[in-house]
Amino acid sequence: MTRHLIPLFLSFLLAGLCPSARAQYTNTLTGMQFNTMYAANADFMMTQMIRNAGFQSLMASTAGAAGNSAPTASAPPAPQPPAWRHALDATDFRPAGPRRVPEQMAEAAESEADRAQLLEACRGILAMVEDSPDFRRHNLAYAMTLALGISAQLVRGAELDPAEEEALLRTVNDTLAQAEVTRALAPEDLTRAYDTFLITGGLMAGIAQNGAEAGDAEQQRLALEMARSTLAAFGVSR
Repeated sequence: MTRHLIPLFLSFLLAGLCPSARAQYTNTLTGMQFNTMYAANADFMMTQMIRNAGFQSLMASTAGAAGNSAPTASAPPAPQPPAWRHALDATDFRPAGPRRVPEQMAEAAESEADRAQLLEACRGILAMVEDSPDFRRHNLAYAMTLALGISAQLVRGAELDPAEEEALLRTVNDTLAQAEVTRALAPEDLTRAYDTFLITGGLMAGIAQNGAEAGDAEQQRLALEMARSTLAAFGVSR
């Protein structure tokens, strides 16, 4: 179970565990090509998700379900556990190689000072998420679900409920496991993709939270743009 993983992650940001990134979000991340980072580190996984009709249907429903209102009784029920084909350990992996995704993302900043701040923020996101007792470390499905879940929440303007989180996690896990992605790819590739998903989800959440706290429409717009870009990279247009 995800046990409210995404709201928990947002609460960590709200508590100020990623304060160093606050100042430079708007200036240095506007226009950043997140699809390029995905293409470099995670395209092989996204291709599998785009081809999966069950994932596409679930994401279209999840990202567009809420709007400004709470979920209603007419919302389709989440799939039940017997429907899942694979245990969550099917997408576990052993990390390998240099973990330089924070450095790659920090290169987008315009100045040395901003690069240092963004690098610290990206490293902090990795440490914060992996230290959460509700997060399954070194698991591709958990990492991808974090990025997708935060994207869906931003686009629909409401949190995912626990059943929706669970359905998303297990659908992603089954799709990746059935594609045998953990066996076909080098551990270094899996590690880079995992780090990319975690950091991208964290940056989106941080920008959105900072924008809401400061009443900054530009940061809120940027977070929404990043969320839509992330969903589009997985073949989901919102």
